[in-house]
Amino acid sequence: MSFNPLIAPARAGFIPSAFSSGDAGFTSLPTQGDARPADPGPPEDSGPPVDVQALVEAARSQAAAEERARLAHERAELEQLASVLSAGAADLARLHKQTLDRAAGDIADLILALTRRLLGDSLVVHPDALPTLIHRALERFPEKEDLRIRVPADLAEAVREAVDPGLKAAVEADPGVSGGCVLESRHGSVDATVDAAMEGVEEAVQAWLEATRC
Repeated sequence: MSFNPLIAPARAGFIPSAFSSGDAGFTSLPTQGDARPADPGPPEDSGPPVDVQALVEAARSQAAAEERARLAHERAELEQLASVLSAGAADLARLHKQTLDRAAGDIADLILALTRRLLGDSLVVHPDALPTLIHRALERFPEKEDLRIRVPADLAEAVREAVDPGLKAAVEADPGVSGGCVLESRHGSVDATVDAAMEGVEEAVQAWLEATRC
């Protein structure tokens, strides 16, 4: 077979070109292995760009708001609990004070009852107690003129026998005097009865009660 220069280049992937100014007057043709994929064109529009910083700030703000709401709820619960505890403490304090007041009142009544009983018993058990009381009361009188000594009716005779002879006529039985004696003259009077003594005791006990209730 004879070599044809026009056919051989075609088999080798080249065709002659009479218009090419390249080397040897040939233009290369793309082979099957040099095929390129089609151009996909410009990318599709996916929307505006995402602002990551804005999303972070929004998430942070939402978390802060939720935390504030949680803290506010817990604070409200604590305030309610504190109010309940405060009311309970006030009730306990009031109950405690009422108990103390009742106890103090009972003690005061006991003191008064015992004092009255002791004063009365001392005059009954000790026969010389009333004459001694009269002599002490007489020390307050500068003069003994127009003197009246009022004593319980059941003790009048015993008192006349116990006092000085110059005072016997001044002793008077008085049913209104339950215990002790009352001395009267133009210079004044001295109430040395149990009732008068109890008034002083009652005043002292009442002052004590008021001090304990403050």
